[in-house]
Amino acid sequence: METFKTTFAQLVSLRKQVFLIILTLLIFSCSPEDADLISESETEAQFQNETLFTVSTVISEDNLYGNGQEGINDHNYLITNDDKWVRLMHQLNTVNNVTSTFTETDIDFNEFQVIAVFDDIQESSGHHVNLEVDWNEDNITVNVIKQGPQGIASSVITQPFQIIKIPVSSLPIQFEEIHTTN
Repeated sequence: METFKTTFAQLVSLRKQVFLIILTLLIFSCSPEDADLISESETEAQFQNETLFTVSTVISEDNLYGNGQEGINDHNYLITNDDKWVRLMHQLNTVNNVTSTFTETDIDFNEFQVIAVFDDIQESSGHHVNLEVDWNEDNITVNVIKQGPQGIASSVITQPFQIIKIPVSSLPIQFEEIHTTN
């Protein structure tokens, strides 16, 4: 019986030691920064805003080679529904199968909106359109960077464009053109 009491006392003592070790680890594992933690809902909202304000996905960056037969002028398009998107894709495929190189053609317009920017018809190769999206609390600014050829360019008629998707937002969208010649 004496052995049982000794073993039981050791077990209780061991249990207390394990508890104290775990408690000590928990106390010392918290850094001072953890004291300033925000609530889980605030973290989720912050993450959603950061994601919303940084995400744009390139669908296509290419040239049209139909000498204007596609009927698309130098224009900036905001596409917010399937009907407009399908019509634009059909128009792009008038001369060549342009949409076959798109990274995606199935857009969820409940989640995303599409921005498509087309340059003028150019008399040579080497022209590009690049889009940079800047978000702030008042609006979304799309910087349309139109780049000219670098060095010698071949004589081919092209119409550069870029198409991107961004998350749906109620913020107004502004386009600003920037021309460069490299």
